[in-house]
Amino acid sequence: MRIVFAHFYSPIPKHLELNLRRISNQFPEHQVFLITDRQDFNPADLKITVHIYNPSLEWHKVEFSLNHPKFFRSNFWFTSLARFIAISEFTDLYPGSLLHIESDVILADDFPFARIEQSGRDFAFPIVSNEQAIASTLYFRSSHAAKKLAQLTLDESLSNPSTTDMHILRRLYDIANDKVQILPSAPVDKHGFVSGSIEMNSKFREAVDFFGGVFDGFDLGQYLLGIDPRNRRGQSVVRSVNDSHYIDSRKLEFSMSSGRDFPNIYDYSEMKPIPLYSLHVHSKNLRLFREKSSKKAIRNSVLESPLRESMTFYPRVFIRSFLTSLKRRIQKCYSNLNEE
Repeated sequence: MRIVFAHFYSPIPKHLELNLRRISNQFPEHQVFLITDRQDFNPADLKITVHIYNPSLEWHKVEFSLNHPKFFRSNFWFTSLARFIAISEFTDLYPGSLLHIESDVILADDFPFARIEQSGRDFAFPIVSNEQAIASTLYFRSSHAAKKLAQLTLDESLSNPSTTDMHILRRLYDIANDKVQILPSAPVDKHGFVSGSIEMNSKFREAVDFFGGVFDGFDLGQYLLGIDPRNRRGQSVVRSVNDSHYIDSRKLEFSMSSGRDFPNIYDYSEMKPIPLYSLHVHSKNLRLFREKSSKKAIRNSVLESPLRESMTFYPRVFIRSFLTSLKRRIQKCYSNLNEE
């Protein structure tokens, strides 16, 4: 299976470069690609293939239809959903199944690639709430599947200029749930999973049993490792939860075992710990992407998981965020003056 990352409109961030190195070393049996429009990134020491993407007509249609602020992190909201179009066009040259991984997601050594393919579904991804699903780990069975998501992205963007990649994926599940394999994010029991839907509980339980473990969509990495400090001007909150999501991470029991370098979560229904196969590192903490330091950082986060919510301040991130915000405001003012 091909492993695919995607990044557009800004220089390749350090955490992504480290993650490309980590994944390619971790899974040498899988070919790793980076889809990007950046022609200035082609490090010879990385065992990956850089695919230069030239934006298509569909890409520009989506870009012009959305009303999200374009100055925010190099048009972040647009590129987050436009990557579905780029991946679809990538499969014209590289047909077959692929697993797209977000730049800040790390995988366990025992990540179940084969099991995902054995599901026989066109897509696989985590669902975190009644309104949102996450492309943290997004599987496409074929080029046909990739094109279906690309068309849905175009249709949804034209009909709802405020849509996001998370809403589009949830929409895909709502209209074609028989084609989607849920990547479950927690055991289904009274201790942490609170979807409120008997049907969704049943589907998650089936998915947990099928994989014998769980995948991080959004909540687990945010809880264990903290939020992105850029979101709060240098403040990273650890062990926080999102009340609108299915998972209450405060009620989950995390542990480490001698045979794995990744967390386990206790499944009270089966009365045993089950493996967590991926972690969404929202904080972008570079220690988590370096092979030598990630083991200790993960283990420490698990040991501290029962503690209360806390905050860490990153002065450098604060300064960068302030300067970036100032630059964005100046650009916006300049743009408004030109329009007048």
